[in-house]
Amino acid sequence: MANPHRKKKGIGDRLKILFKYRFYIAALIILLLIVAIGTAQYYGLTVPGGKYYYPTPTPTRSPSPTPTSSPSPSPSPAVRVTRTLPAYFAPNQHAVIYLNVAVDESKLPVALGIEDHVPDGWYVINTSHEEYAKIEEETRTIGWIFWKLGNDVRDVVLNYTVIPNSTYGGFSGIWLTSRENGTIISVCTPGWKCMGDRQRGYQNPDCSWSSIANCFGRCVNGMCGR
Repeated sequence: MANPHRKKKGIGDRLKILFKYRFYIAALIILLLIVAIGTAQYYGLTVPGGKYYYPTPTPTRSPSPTPTSSPSPSPSPAVRVTRTLPAYFAPNQHAVIYLNVAVDESKLPVALGIEDHVPDGWYVINTSHEEYAKIEEETRTIGWIFWKLGNDVRDVVLNYTVIPNSTYGGFSGIWLTSRENGTIISVCTPGWKCMGDRQRGYQNPDCSWSSIANCFGRCVNGMCGR
């Protein structure tokens, strides 16, 4: 039950109370404003002219992929030289080496030089196309030079004869023009072959040998006899 003797507070009394606590009220309002502005900034809001709004996000563009160009194929050489060797070499027995020269007529060089080296201890005794050839006994080298001016640069099969001192050995050679050069590639039919009367091995396509073995009997057609 309400107290009938209690005096009601008027507007003046309430203003006096607000005036008395004005500093606390102002501090509370400032604190609330600080919290509101901080919250707005935390969530990405800005306050132009005292109004809150959500900024329009700036669209991000994915970086364009850098175009990559596939490497252009290397041009084919104007010359190709391959070496054909016998199935095997017998020590101190003459053997003929063939060099197959293929020239691209659309890229005829002014001059073409070919040089081949035989294994250590082997001897070169003669060669084809002697007018273009030169034999260097000290370096075991046989070489040819052909000139376009004399219509000599063309497809040709060269050969030279060697006297080996072993059943197999490594050859090396190069060809060169004024613009490019390359190596002479040995080409052989792969398979089991005799490397002498009592030895056999597997000859690889590059004319190297592997799985070399001695035979108790005579080697015939790549097979050891009993």
